[in-house]
Amino acid sequence: MSYNYLFKIVVVGDHSCGKSCILLRFAENSFRHDHISMERYRTIYNSYYHSAHGVMCVYDLTDERSFENLQNYWLRVSVV
Repeated sequence: MSYNYLFKIVVVGDHSCGKSCILLRFAENSFRHDHISMERYRTIYNSYYHSAHGVMCVYDLTDERSFENLQNYWLRVSVV
């Protein structure tokens, strides 16, 4: 039995916490270092949040502040 489902999941977290690496691991079963900052696109995030089916929160285990900052991302997502 095969299923064809499409879900839009928004991945949120601080810069350099591993968001792209997690996605590549799921999508391509590979690992790549990503050093691109997406902070400049912060203003268009609301449109992504609005149409998403779910949210994956990612943080760096070695950076407590990245975990604490998830609250800010969650507040932005929950407003939409």
